[in-house]
Amino acid sequence: MAKIFISYKYGDKSVRQNNTCNWAHWQAGIDGGSYLTARDYVDHLIEKILTDHTNKAEKDDEDLSNLTEEVIQQKLYDRIYDSTVTIVLISKNMKEIKPESLQWIPREMAYSLRDKTREDRTSYTNGVLAVILPDENGNYEHGIKHYNCVTEIQTNNFFRIISSNMFNRIQHKRNICSVCGDYHHYGDDHSYIYPIKWDDFVQNHNYYINHALGLKDRLSEFNFTKTLS
Repeated sequence: MAKIFISYKYGDKSVRQNNTCNWAHWQAGIDGGSYLTARDYVDHLIEKILTDHTNKAEKDDEDLSNLTEEVIQQKLYDRIYDSTVTIVLISKNMKEIKPESLQWIPREMAYSLRDKTREDRTSYTNGVLAVILPDENGNYEHGIKHYNCVTEIQTNNFFRIISSNMFNRIQHKRNICSVCGDYHHYGDDHSYIYPIKWDDFVQNHNYYINHALGLKDRLSEFNFTKTLS
């Protein structure tokens, strides 16, 4: 069992609306004109998928509106400190036009990647999964594209703290493609922050969580970026 923290852009509604999961909020969207957002995907994970793990994400009905940003940050950091795996939801419009250091997802990711010591206890680097959400058209191309000879992760669309910790294995495993002549990474351990589509993750979530925990035991094999731009 893992202790899982989920990082996401709360109000991003550029996500697939017609899910096959029969979510209560989707039905409300049909009748009441509301939209699914990235937060609804978090609720679905907590309520339907990750029930065999411990949830360290904040509850949707947890009112933080009267708290300062510093207090909110500390509450979130407390949850990350007591977690072992961080899942970051990659939604199409998760990035804002301002420095990463002022946005929640990058701060949560940086904290997840650090060793954190409080008094006589140390919380070590979390395993991390980047779960790519389908956009409003059901496409994944903002996060992942498939070609004849390669699957290409769209790291330019991610926060730097995420993209810098992908394809960061010290000893690269690469071969030359006979189709295009370029080098391609291979294997399932090319990236410490491991990218996976939402639909694949929900179908086999324990496999990917265990994979992230396995990489967590191999920290010395990766080059890390743990600071924000």
